[in-house]
Amino acid sequence: MPGEKKRGPWAAAATALCVLTLVSQGPVDGREEGLFGGVQRGEGKPTYITSDRLDAYRAKEMVTFSGHVTAKQDDWVVQSDSLTLYFDRAANAGRSGSKTIEGTGELSRIEARGNVRITQGERVVTGNEAVYYRGEQKAVVTGEPVLREGENVIEGDRVIVYLQEKRGVVEGARERRVSATIYPDDRKEKKK
Repeated sequence: MPGEKKRGPWAAAATALCVLTLVSQGPVDGREEGLFGGVQRGEGKPTYITSDRLDAYRAKEMVTFSGHVTAKQDDWVVQSDSLTLYFDRAANAGRSGSKTIEGTGELSRIEARGNVRITQGERVVTGNEAVYYRGEQKAVVTGEPVLREGENVIEGDRVIVYLQEKRGVVEGARERRVSATIYPDDRKEKKK
């Protein structure tokens, strides 16, 4: 990138270590967090990210993992073509006791793009893009999102998950209305 210094492999490795530490940080304001919120169980657990490439842009306060990205924490798995982490240095100004590494900002949002698949146990959400907004504790999945749990399937134009409230919304659009196929619990019991 023009105007940015090229850094050696050690600088990239140090940046990756900073990113992993920030993504896996523990409770914030009494909430446990991890990748895409950690849903009340991610406290202190590491996040493992693998990809074909890592690009760190200190001036832009962002890190991008690209190529067959897999991020795991606890029982959450996020797979995508790319995963970009955005930091907000201003959010740390004047704060003491913040769980960030000196010289970096707090994680503000995560964007997963291309062939997104988020898995937790039997629950699977797929789409073309997923954005996690840390401050709002909200994840938004777009690009033909589909939610599956067992045989149950819900589709729409946009899926919004409010992590702190433990609720979700599936929105439709004129071109893509919400559709759901939900099987009764007794059907699941008969299969056993």
